[in-house]
Amino acid sequence: MMLVRNLFTFLFMVFLVSCSSVSTNPTSLEGTQWRLNTIQSMDDSHYSPVENTAYTLEFLADQRILVQADCNHGIGTWVQDGASLQIGPVGMTRMYCGQQSLEVRFLRDLDYVRSFVMRRNKLFLATLADGAILEFSALAEEADAPMTLTYQCALSGEVVVSFNNDSNPPTAVLRMGTQWLPLRQVRAASGARYQNAGFEFWEKGGEAHFTSPRGAENCALY
Repeated sequence: MMLVRNLFTFLFMVFLVSCSSVSTNPTSLEGTQWRLNTIQSMDDSHYSPVENTAYTLEFLADQRILVQADCNHGIGTWVQDGASLQIGPVGMTRMYCGQQSLEVRFLRDLDYVRSFVMRRNKLFLATLADGAILEFSALAEEADAPMTLTYQCALSGEVVVSFNNDSNPPTAVLRMGTQWLPLRQVRAASGARYQNAGFEFWEKGGEAHFTSPRGAENCALY
């Protein structure tokens, strides 16, 4: 086990050195989006997402991070200092994604991320004590970017909504002042309906109905 760990750490350090010759100032992660390819543990175990599942990270400009872990979504924080990186805490929805899901492993490893290497269209996150390396690919440039619309709501005032149809299931992230709220799409007879733990945003042709613990209200495009 010690030999495997030492080899694992050595190989990662070689990669870091090789990348340092490309850039001595790591590029900021701000504004980048990534999809998980594989998780490699120090015991040489590999874990890859099963077909039709997605594990993604989007580093926002205000030090927030959007996380998709299989059927769940959430928002957290990120701090970068050179090649050092810490992610979390991340608040996630709590749906059951199935026995084959990597959700628990993925979110646990994110908590322990301490450094990164970004090279071309690849991102490598290393956890504390090099326990694991998470490999990501940049989301395809041709993928549809989230559509962001602003609504004026009767009680909540201005609500900015980012709709992402590329995630599975599609999501809507509501921003109200400093509060961020991720919702997942559910079935609807008409329009697009999104829910999460007492919140619902139901959009129909430029108008929306927003339900939260404070009550129900109508919203219109602003």
